[in-house]
Amino acid sequence: MSEKYTLGWLDKIISISLNPMKADIYAIPIEEILKLEDMVKIEKSEQHLFINKLAFDLLNEQEIELLIKQYHSTLCFLLDQAFANHQHILPCKTDMNRLSNLVIDSLNELIAFIESRFKNYIDLYEKVPIISLIAFQKSVKKDLVKLKMKYKNIQTDHLFNSIWHYVNSFNKPAVDNSSISLNQLYYIKELIAELELLNPLEIKPVIFNSLDKLLIYLNFNDELFFNYITEKISLEVNQLEKLTDKLNYLLFRLKEFNQLYRKPRIGLRNELPDLKVTMDEWFSQEILYLEKIVQYSIIPLQPVKPLSKPEPISIADKSKVLCVLSTDQTGLILRASDELRILKARSMNQVFKTIVPYLSTDHKEHLSYDSMRSKSYSAEERDKKIVIDTLVQIIEKVKRY
Repeated sequence: MSEKYTLGWLDKIISISLNPMKADIYAIPIEEILKLEDMVKIEKSEQHLFINKLAFDLLNEQEIELLIKQYHSTLCFLLDQAFANHQHILPCKTDMNRLSNLVIDSLNELIAFIESRFKNYIDLYEKVPIISLIAFQKSVKKDLVKLKMKYKNIQTDHLFNSIWHYVNSFNKPAVDNSSISLNQLYYIKELIAELELLNPLEIKPVIFNSLDKLLIYLNFNDELFFNYITEKISLEVNQLEKLTDKLNYLLFRLKEFNQLYRKPRIGLRNELPDLKVTMDEWFSQEILYLEKIVQYSIIPLQPVKPLSKPEPISIADKSKVLCVLSTDQTGLILRASDELRILKARSMNQVFKTIVPYLSTDHKEHLSYDSMRSKSYSAEERDKKIVIDTLVQIIEKVKRY
């Protein structure tokens, strides 16, 4: 395809011969229309074979991806042009309308084949052809009516209103929605399909109910959903009296949230961060705030009387344990050990405060426990990989004992 434009014939027919703005389409005799119908059918079959054969002829993954993207993009453009042509054909011209519909159907079939066969290669930010969007809108309207009836008794109306509002935004006139991408269309299709499978009776008024889990799985990174989840957690936290109970509750919910399934490479709003990123940041800030309060609120009940006893040995006088991991990597291990309750203390801050002073690294003898704990909330991918590789080595070592 890089040497020859294989869609040249279809391009010429759609852009010129059947374009009422550039040619007198009503001057085409019936014999020529019938001949063009046969040629369109043959061309569709040949293009189908060409697409199917493409992946076998090219061994380079990047070449396949580039050609599929170009091919898919061109077909979408031609489909929009074919639909625009069709809009200008008089209803009484049945032969020309039949030919026009055949061209549109053939293009739709080729596009559908590419999207099913080579979905991983196409550009998901490619805009949806208007005629495809119109067909999708008709389907969405029917689905929306059924879903609203199905979930009419659910006590989370404001959350469902957000979902309905987003889905319904695709039902504006197709011309106004001309910038809708395939990515958005696929997301709505999957969201609707999952909501159809979900049992309304399983949606309970609890943290991370079945609907919450579904939206987290699909990365429904809408501000309203983020506020909805954090408000539910905050209400539970505020009912607890002790600071340590509040802190433990948040840590438990963070652990629960991080263990929920998420579908990769999917999201409601591409322009916004993933829901996991914003939720992790919110949990980190809330936990850090409570840890500070707990730390500064620890006051002795009675004044300590001076006793005549030997001076305690300072940490500096003791031999420290040299850790080959960096401070950031060590912090990740300590944080995970605390959240999994492998190391149990009054708070995460206490875990770091107790252990870190007895550690050193190749680059630093005196480590700051507060700095290490803070950095454990913003780990870099490289540090996480090193920690994981280290833990795998430990696992393999233990297996040999």
